[in-house]
Amino acid sequence: MNIQDVGKFPVDGPSARATGELFKVTSQNCLHTIYGKTYPIKINLFISNDFVHLGEMIIPSGGTGSRASEVIESDGDTVLYVKEGPITFFIPATQEVFHVQEGDTMFIPEHTPYQLINYSDKVLTAVFTTAPNL
Repeated sequence: MNIQDVGKFPVDGPSARATGELFKVTSQNCLHTIYGKTYPIKINLFISNDFVHLGEMIIPSGGTGSRASEVIESDGDTVLYVKEGPITFFIPATQEVFHVQEGDTMFIPEHTPYQLINYSDKVLTAVFTTAPNL
């Protein structure tokens, strides 16, 4: 499993729908990747096909200040559920800031650039789903 599997993990969507085969994906066998060169975060991708992407973003803590993700922009509406928080969402275009608590959800329309910021001293996690091309 590698980054070339994005869009067809754990199996190509049309193939899975044609065969009806089920796949169990766990935190051990999901697609693990690091996103971002300047501000890297870990992404565990559980499902990625032509209809949906589902995974979790893990924002580290520590350093000399807050930790953040790169600016993220998706080709589909995205919903983020804050599993371990709080996470601060920053919208660069409008300079808006949203403090989203653990257990809360944030809806982000497609093509809306945003950044996740961790002001805490613990690792934070957000579960996301993006629906491209719908």
